[in-house]
Amino acid sequence: MRVIPQYLQKTNPEQYPIHRVVDTKGQLLPHYIPSQIDALRAEGIAVVLVDSIEPHSYQLDLQRYGWRGNS
Repeated sequence: MRVIPQYLQKTNPEQYPIHRVVDTKGQLLPHYIPSQIDALRAEGIAVVLVDSIEPHSYQLDLQRYGWRGNS
C-alpha cells in the first residue's frame, strides 16, 4: 500500500475520481485526499464518523457502495 499514497498525491483529481479510493475496511483517506469527504457526499455516498484510534476517522459501507468488479 506504500505506492498508493504516492500515486494519490501525484494524481490530478480533475482527471481521475481518486476520491473514490478507500481502504479495505471502507475507511477514507483524507490525509491523502483532502476533499474526499465532500466529494463523496456530493455523489450521494453516506460517509460516517467511526470510533477509531485515529482522530476523525470516516468510513463508508462497502456492502452498499463497494465495487464488485465486472461480474
